[in-house]
Amino acid sequence: MAVDPSMLPTVVTRMRGDWAVGVDSLGKLCECLEEYHFPKRYQLVKAQTRCRHAYFVEKGLTRSFWLVDGEEITTSFSTEGGIVFSMDELYYDRQSEEFVETMEPVKTFRISIENPMATYIILGIVAVIAIGGGYYFKVVKKKKEEFLDEDDEEEDEEEYDDDEENEDNEDAFFED
Repeated sequence: MAVDPSMLPTVVTRMRGDWAVGVDSLGKLCECLEEYHFPKRYQLVKAQTRCRHAYFVEKGLTRSFWLVDGEEITTSFSTEGGIVFSMDELYYDRQSEEFVETMEPVKTFRISIENPMATYIILGIVAVIAIGGGYYFKVVKKKKEEFLDEDDEEEDEEEYDDDEENEDNEDAFFED
């Protein structure tokens, strides 16, 4: 079912602000879209799965995060007019490593990332905001790796501290 561009004015305004989208291209994009509404705390993208879609956020707010040792680590927010999808799926053809969750009820327009037109459009949009992508790969991904490394170092230090305590207890036991 084709979507009329007038149904997503926020997305169109933001898209035209970031990318020179012509009327024909916008029409072709809208032919691929389906309108979806989701409640607060709905997971549009889930780690260890493939959602196979990207979502243009017309109304509402989403949060992207990783789950690291049971703790949610927020990586970004997407506001009205933005697009959310799994970078892992689109760029690397693998399951997502992150979650994208709605922070409030949202109105979205969904497009399959398996649709060649969709992939072309999404990659075009992403190319325009490459600074954000560069930020993701240079800063966010690096921070995740550093965070994981810090956790490993803390665990190593805890094990070392436990070993020292055990040695002290053994020394005290044998001194008695």
